[in-house]
Amino acid sequence: MQWDKGASDTLEKLVSVVRDPFRSIIKSNSESHAEKYAEARRSPHVTSKEAVLGFLRARSHKLSSEGLLILEEHKLTEKDFLNYPVSGQPK
Repeated sequence: MQWDKGASDTLEKLVSVVRDPFRSIIKSNSESHAEKYAEARRSPHVTSKEAVLGFLRARSHKLSSEGLLILEEHKLTEKDFLNYPVSGQPK
């Protein structure tokens, strides 16, 4: 899966606020979740949108007030976050 330059930069910026022992774990999980969002969209490219959604999904399966602010900052909605592909769904 290819990552757009903007998507990589967005994820780096978001992950930079995570404390050190967890940063690499959150980044790895964020990348996996972002790629699932992109696959559900049937796209070979991960965009900044998927990077943000993947980051939030890696941190929690529920949105906090901080998560809602991050969504708003990136012009996304809670619906975007909730449209996470569940394994077993037809592609």
